[in-house]
Amino acid sequence: MCTITDIIAELTIEGEERIGKLQFPLRFRERLTSIIIHKKIFFAGGVLVVATTFANILNFAFAAYLGRVLDLTNFALVSLIGSFYAFSSMFFGPLSLTVNYRSGYLIGKFNNNAGYQFWKHIRRYAIYYGIALSLLWLVLSPLLNSFFKTESLLLFLSFTAIIVSGFAAGVDKGFLSARLLFVPLALVVLAEPIIKILAAFLLTWMHLLPFMYLTIPFSFFTAFLFGWIVILKQKREQKENAYSERDIAYFPKKFLWTCLLSGLSTLSFVSLDIVLAKHYLSPEDAGRYALVSLIGKTVYFLGGLASPFVIPLLSRDLGANKSTKKTLYFLLFFTFLLSFFGFLAFGVFGYITAPLLLGERARSIIPYLGLFLFAMMCFTISQIFVSFYQMQKVYSFPIVGFLLSILQIVLIVLNHATIFSIVLAMSVVGIVNLILMGFMHYQRATVEVIENNIGKVLKR
Repeated sequence: MCTITDIIAELTIEGEERIGKLQFPLRFRERLTSIIIHKKIFFAGGVLVVATTFANILNFAFAAYLGRVLDLTNFALVSLIGSFYAFSSMFFGPLSLTVNYRSGYLIGKFNNNAGYQFWKHIRRYAIYYGIALSLLWLVLSPLLNSFFKTESLLLFLSFTAIIVSGFAAGVDKGFLSARLLFVPLALVVLAEPIIKILAAFLLTWMHLLPFMYLTIPFSFFTAFLFGWIVILKQKREQKENAYSERDIAYFPKKFLWTCLLSGLSTLSFVSLDIVLAKHYLSPEDAGRYALVSLIGKTVYFLGGLASPFVIPLLSRDLGANKSTKKTLYFLLFFTFLLSFFGFLAFGVFGYITAPLLLGERARSIIPYLGLFLFAMMCFTISQIFVSFYQMQKVYSFPIVGFLLSILQIVLIVLNHATIFSIVLAMSVVGIVNLILMGFMHYQRATVEVIENNIGKVLKR
């Protein structure tokens, strides 16, 4: 069954043939159809980039609004449930990436129905795990309530909504991305912050500020239901199934674990440095370093705008047994372009942009911005290699990335006397990340031989 995109492409080509009074060769028609379809995909991808950017802006606006309307006690409750959410995302995210990879592979190798059947199979288990963990969370809630001294058991009870639906939501987002349904995925991405802000306004209007923390689980669960409906509304192809039950039941566990390692590495590079700075530096210097890290995240965020396309595009090439080099180099260039723009704007010209963003207090951090943001750009680009080789089942890349995150901690623990000491440690790790990943990429054959030999030794 043809999709709307296929029909549009075919009508476009037929129109050109009629106007030009000619008949395109079959191979040329196929190539032209592919170009038209991919242009629509790129447009949809642009919509997802804009939606992700706007969602981040809305999340920032939500935090700023709560900082104005809540007292410190209630703001602490929102921050606590937000921290729980961030920690749980370390597990939802890798699952989403793994489903994205495997679904894309099956779609590329067989058809869309194969990806849909895999989604149904994995999603059932995701809901089972969510229910089991939520029951455990309910049992522990009274103890957690006492440990965190919140005096609000409802906070922990409400978080079960995220635990129950979190794994299934990750599976849904991974499947939407694998199907290249970037516009529906963009709507799902936008739904959560919009619902969260509207719920915050409603609670403020109803004078229920002590219950503001409910906005986070409520918005997450509502966005989950919306994503579920979006998938069920998609028409499924009625094609002869060339895949087997074994294809559908197979789950790439190694990919999941390496995604988790990669996620821990990223979490360490973009978050753990602030915790260590808070521990080792004076309150004033820790605040200054937090500003440096905040501007550094703009580079990581800009470069990360390419990340939603890495797995769906590459996994389809793998499933269709096509060369992935062009796609890899395109993604590398796109990531470099975006992150370099951030480095240029806030690193090279940081003496102008930093005070504009953060006020005159930012002038004290200008000497650190160039080196720190260059390292952040290097780290962001290096993550493309990590994702690419995870899908190639070359797991040395995420393992090396995880080891470098340990090096980051060691360097900061050994030398943390000043802001520059921590900036230097972060810069070394960020730059070494890109150098090592690039070197391993060009020595891929050697890396695979070493990895295979280590695997054989461990199996003995």
